[in-house]
Amino acid sequence: LLQKKLLHKKVQIYYSKRGENMKLTDQQVTAIKRKRGELDLSIVGLANATGVSKWTLIDIFKHDHRNVNSATFKKLNDWLINQYNHDLVKEVN
Repeated sequence: LLQKKLLHKKVQIYYSKRGENMKLTDQQVTAIKRKRGELDLSIVGLANATGVSKWTLIDIFKHDHRNVNSATFKKLNDWLINQYNHDLVKEVN
């Protein structure tokens, strides 16, 4: 894993080389499951929304598969962040 630090903003950005495996935390998986439930999405619906294969999602949810490639990690995190941002905007309005 490579680390880059932006000195002027003091923000750390973590990224990996293409194809490198990343590990989802239990908290991330719980948040994805919770948001999936709130939105009443099937596995296929979540796969369509995130761009992650339904088979990968089944492995994550039912078989405690936590090591995923960096593209899957990014897709799931981006989707989750977008959903929470959408919720925040709704609360403000």
